[in-house]
Amino acid sequence: MKRTIWLWVLALLITAFVGRHQRVSGPTWPVSGEVALENVRFAYVLDRTHAGPGDHPVRLEPGDPMVSGVLRWKRLGTDTDWNDTPMAHQGEALVGSLPHQKPGGKIAYQITLLHGDRQQNIPAEPAVLRFRSEVPGIVLIPHIIFMFAAMLLSTRAALEVFNPEPRWRLLTDWTLVLLFVGGFLLGPLVSLNAFGEPWTGFPVSNDVTDNKTLIALIGWLAAAWVVRKTHAARVWVPVAGLLMLVTFIIPHSVSAEWVAGKAKKLESAPALEGELRSLPAPTDAPAGDTPADTTVGG
Repeated sequence: MKRTIWLWVLALLITAFVGRHQRVSGPTWPVSGEVALENVRFAYVLDRTHAGPGDHPVRLEPGDPMVSGVLRWKRLGTDTDWNDTPMAHQGEALVGSLPHQKPGGKIAYQITLLHGDRQQNIPAEPAVLRFRSEVPGIVLIPHIIFMFAAMLLSTRAALEVFNPEPRWRLLTDWTLVLLFVGGFLLGPLVSLNAFGEPWTGFPVSNDVTDNKTLIALIGWLAAAWVVRKTHAARVWVPVAGLLMLVTFIIPHSVSAEWVAGKAKKLESAPALEGELRSLPAPTDAPAGDTPADTTVGG
């Protein structure tokens, strides 16, 4: 009994770590930091996802009256040029907005602070904001709960290998049920509400979130068959658990190009890379001061 309790505790810790890592390492986590210009420090948090209607507000605090700001943005996936939109002083903040896009639309953007002949880009490389529709809580919350529970049961099933008399079948069956409901019933409903398409994985397209869920399901279907038909559960169940762990370390809402770009430049997406390289110097700033090259996806 003591061993079982510790295995559940370990499974919970691993699941919590993977969930946290998945959330903060993906392309939807805000870009944040702090910069200084003429002895004035600016803290910033720039969103990379916008849910619902309306333009996206961009706010920088504190806003020194002597420092002006230019919000520089470009629609990705189009032939449009970069736009320079002056930011306004509102109280102690510099404020601006990005125009609303259809679900799945993306805007690359950056703030350029100006003070005399000095300028500072925030962030150093343009951030990418993706737009989506609101997802009702009645759909989103159960989806999150079922997927977290599936990850927990999957990890616990894999750790059952450390029990002298493992009970594979119950853990395997519950993992399959939770994964199917969370990933293949509620998941498409979330995607449909957010982007207007229920499934964009194989064979329809190459969406990483859908494909990694499909891979995890195939792994657990194989493990469930092994548990019932063979005596190799001690090998196959931990393999299925490890497969699901690895696939779910990959953050939600990433593109195939983003995943590839974590290891190397996006050679497969020169158009996107070219769009971000084309950011010109501000019209009212000294020429030649352009942002660094960047690779952004998802």
